[in-house]
Amino acid sequence: MAVAIARTRRDRMRRMANPKRIRTMMRNVSRLGSRLKRSSLAVLIALLGLCAVALAQVKPEVHNDDENIPDAEKPWQESAANLPPYPDLNATRSFYVSPATTLDFAIDPASLSVGKDEVIRYTLVIKSSSGAANVSFEGLRCSTEEYKVYAYGYVRNKKWSPVKNPQWKPVTEVGANRPHAALIGEYFCAQSTRVSDDPKVLLKRLSDTQFQLRRR
Repeated sequence: MAVAIARTRRDRMRRMANPKRIRTMMRNVSRLGSRLKRSSLAVLIALLGLCAVALAQVKPEVHNDDENIPDAEKPWQESAANLPPYPDLNATRSFYVSPATTLDFAIDPASLSVGKDEVIRYTLVIKSSSGAANVSFEGLRCSTEEYKVYAYGYVRNKKWSPVKNPQWKPVTEVGANRPHAALIGEYFCAQSTRVSDDPKVLLKRLSDTQFQLRRR
């Protein structure tokens, strides 16, 4: 009995060690590996497809950066300055500047405006005691204490001559800048970087006694 069992085991080992059988087993293992690879690849492709569908359904959240920026931090942009009609020199509103000058300084009420850029635009009329007049269309910035001349007016033909490439200039208390210093320091800006958007309020200040007394 023992001899028979041992013989059976030897026969089985011989069959297992048969080269042909070994090659067959290796082919089967290789085929199984290929099937597993193909199956894994198919699963991976399916997962990627699901991810792509999910991403396509997600709408990107759009942020408008300008909406999140406080007004004080937004870059300043100047509005277009359209030339007003030539002023009626007999309908201007005078304002006091300094006892050191005999010139009469006045604003054309019809030209006064405050833009969305907070620039105060107006026609300035400067008259001498002899009746000669200088006319200019200008803008003032309270926040930076600057002024800009957009155009000069010709009294004879009552037409504007636009300034080429006008620039903002600092306002000082010296010479020709005195009327601008008065407008910024005492009338239009009222010692504040914020301005009224109502031209009527600005016009009232020109003739208001308390503003006049500050300049004397």
